[in-house]
Amino acid sequence: MNKRQSYLILNPYDEDAQSFIAAMSLAFGLRPICIYTDPKDRFYTERAKPHLRTLNTEEEITTNMESLLSVVDELNDRYDIRAVIPFREHYVEASAAMLERCNVDWMAGPDLALFRDKHRQKSTIAQRDPSVRVPMSRLVYSESDVFSGEVPDRFVIKPNDGAGSTNLGFFEKGDRTEVAAHLALAPGETWILEERIDGPEFRINGLIRRDGTVQVLLLTEYIPLKISDTFTLAYSAEVQLTTDDERWACLVDYAERTLRASGLWGSPFHLEVKVDDKGPAMIDLGGRISSDGSGFMMSVTHPDRPDAYAVAVRDYVGDNELAMDPPSYDSYNEYSITSISGISSAEGYIVGIDGVDEVEARPEFLRWIVKPEIGEQITPTRDLRSCPYIAVFRHSGGREQTLQLRDWLYETVKITADPELLPWAPVRVKGLVNKASTRGAWLAQSRSGS
Repeated sequence: MNKRQSYLILNPYDEDAQSFIAAMSLAFGLRPICIYTDPKDRFYTERAKPHLRTLNTEEEITTNMESLLSVVDELNDRYDIRAVIPFREHYVEASAAMLERCNVDWMAGPDLALFRDKHRQKSTIAQRDPSVRVPMSRLVYSESDVFSGEVPDRFVIKPNDGAGSTNLGFFEKGDRTEVAAHLALAPGETWILEERIDGPEFRINGLIRRDGTVQVLLLTEYIPLKISDTFTLAYSAEVQLTTDDERWACLVDYAERTLRASGLWGSPFHLEVKVDDKGPAMIDLGGRISSDGSGFMMSVTHPDRPDAYAVAVRDYVGDNELAMDPPSYDSYNEYSITSISGISSAEGYIVGIDGVDEVEARPEFLRWIVKPEIGEQITPTRDLRSCPYIAVFRHSGGREQTLQLRDWLYETVKITADPELLPWAPVRVKGLVNKASTRGAWLAQSRSGS
C-alpha cells in the first residue's frame, strides 16, 4: 500500500513557516503535518491570526514535547515523510529528534542538533578545519565555573542554546559581581563563555546546496547602537555589502570554509562573523533560514532567481536542480536593502503610535517585519526580541543613507505606552474584549477537556 507523502513542521505560526508551506505546495503539491506542542499557545495564536485556522494540511496534531516522538512514530506508520523543516532556532533540537525517527534523505538528526549546541558546534568546526578561526570557548554553569578556568581579559557569556541576543553579557576579567548577577538571570541555564572579539559584525545569509555549493545571497554589516551605559543593541540597522566591497571576498571565503566544516548541507544558513586585526571569527551559525525577514530580503535582492523558500524546499526534499548556477549579483549590487530595528524605553501597553503613515509613504519603504499595534505590550529594548518594530527599506545609497533612514525613523515613529493602564481604558476596549472573549473560550475548552 502506497503511503501519502507529507512533511513535518512544528508550530508554524510565523511568516517563514507560512512561506515554506506555500513553497512546498507549489513545488511538490505536498501538504504539511503541523504539530503543535502547546495547546494554550496554539489557541491564542490562532485567534490572533485567524488565517492559521485555514491552512491546507494533511493533519494538525496538538501534543507536547514529551509525547512528540511517539506522535512522529505513529505518523511514520501512515505517511511517507519527505522532510522535516527546522524553520526557527528554538525548534532545531526537536526537529533533529524528529528527523532521526524518519526515513528522510537529508542530514542525520545528530548533525542538525549540533546547530543548537553552540559550544559543541564551534569545537567541531575548529577540529574539522583548523584554518577556520572560532573564539576560544567553554561551558560554564556558575560564577565559580567562570573563574576556576582560563578567563580572557574580555569575554562574553551567553546561553549555549541562545538566540536573538537574549541574556548576552559582556565582561572583563575582574567582573565577579557582574558575572554572578548575569548568571542569576537564568538559574540552571547552561552558558557558554567566549573570548570577546572586537570589530565590526557581519551577517551572511544564503543556501548551502546538497552538493556543498555555498550560495551567498545577502551579506550585511550590523550597525550597533549604544542605548545606555550598560546596554548596546547588537544591531539597530544593517548596511548591505556589494560584491566590489574589499571585505566581500574574505568574508565569503570564510563562510564557505565554515559551512563545509559544520556538516550542514541542503539547507539555508545564517552566519554571524566579527572581524578584527586577526581576520574573521565566527560568532554564530544557524542551520536554518534567518528570522526577521531575511528570507524576504534574500529573495527581493535577487529578482532574477526563484525565491529563497522555493529553492530551500527542493533541497529539503532532495530535488536540487533548481537555481544551481552561481547567483548573479547585478540586481543585488544595484540597490541597498536594510532592516531597521526600533528601540523603546517605555513599558506597559501601547496607547498611541504616531508616524506609521509617514513611514509607509516613503518611496524606500518595502514592508514591516514587525509592525507596532495599539494594545500590544511593550518593554524597554534589551535584546532583539524586545524591539517594538522592524521595518525594511531599499535605497540606492550606502551607509550614510542607511544611517539617515534609521535616524529619521526613530524621530518619526513615536510610541506612547501606559504602564498603569486600567483594564477598562477606552483605547484598549476592543483589544480587551477580544482578549477576554478568547480567554473565556480557552478556559471553557480547557475545563471541558476538549
